[in-house]
Amino acid sequence: NNEAKMVEALRFFVVGSPKDWYESNLKIIGLGKWPEWKQSFLTVFVDKGWSKIRKALGYKYLAGSLVDYALAKERFCLEAESNGTIISRINMIVFGLPLEVQDELDREEIINMEKLFNKLRKLDDSFNHHRKVQSYQMNTTNKNFNNKQLENNKNKLPTAAIVDSQ
Repeated sequence: NNEAKMVEALRFFVVGSPKDWYESNLKIIGLGKWPEWKQSFLTVFVDKGWSKIRKALGYKYLAGSLVDYALAKERFCLEAESNGTIISRINMIVFGLPLEVQDELDREEIINMEKLFNKLRKLDDSFNHHRKVQSYQMNTTNKNFNNKQLENNKNKLPTAAIVDSQ
């Protein structure tokens, strides 16, 4: 019987609590009746919460490759909504990008994933180079500001300070 073989084969793929579930169902349902096994599995183990949705919607680009971000975000979107449209996936991916990258993407031009990835690949180098220059300029400005502030305040007492009393 094919259904019995499917149930027997299933035991090779379960560990931990799914193995306990398997052993219990073996006693309750028996070897046959694959539809009952499938229904039992879905009832017990399918994620019915919002965690995949939160992960897909909340995943935002922070640093690194724009293409790597888009690949990961696409996977999260597919896990959350496998029957969603390509345009909705594109929208969710772009929504998680920084505004300066979003502004470089033409909505009418990007009609499929290939076009999005091609555009992100082109933007990757220039965007990351721009961020490094900005970061360097901020660090240099902060150092200069802090050095000037220290020089100006050398002889002044602070108006407030955190003191460790121990």
